[in-house]
Amino acid sequence: MIVRPQIRTIIREVVANFEAKQLYSEDRERVALEITEKLEPELKNRGIILESVLIRNIALPAQLVTSIEEKLVAEQDAERMTFVLRQEQKEAERKVIEAQGIKNSTMIVQEGLARAPEYLTYLWLQKLENHDSVVYVMEGDMGLPIFKNIDS
Repeated sequence: MIVRPQIRTIIREVVANFEAKQLYSEDRERVALEITEKLEPELKNRGIILESVLIRNIALPAQLVTSIEEKLVAEQDAERMTFVLRQEQKEAERKVIEAQGIKNSTMIVQEGLARAPEYLTYLWLQKLENHDSVVYVMEGDMGLPIFKNIDS
């Protein structure tokens, strides 16, 4: 009984349905399963029980292997860049939210201060009584002090 030519023929038929990249990557198991499905009835007719087909080595031309590897690396790089871009987008959104929070906080403080200039004057005078400092006072309604050489 010679089964070798039939085995080779079926393997070639199945392999011809796949791209080289699929044979060289994770689709290898699918190729082995298809070969098993097609070989099993052929071998069973001859009294041979086929348990499974294992594909260990696929000999592709070196140039094709290099091309496949380069393509896989390029795909991984593209996925990595997509991930980095998503991370940067999320960081940008976070910064916008943070800036909006700071803006809202500042507006609340400004509204409160605008309503209480007398309170600011009171705080200023209270701080002045404990310091031997040079104080520059700006003219106008909201003249706020500028301290120079403040002793703590």
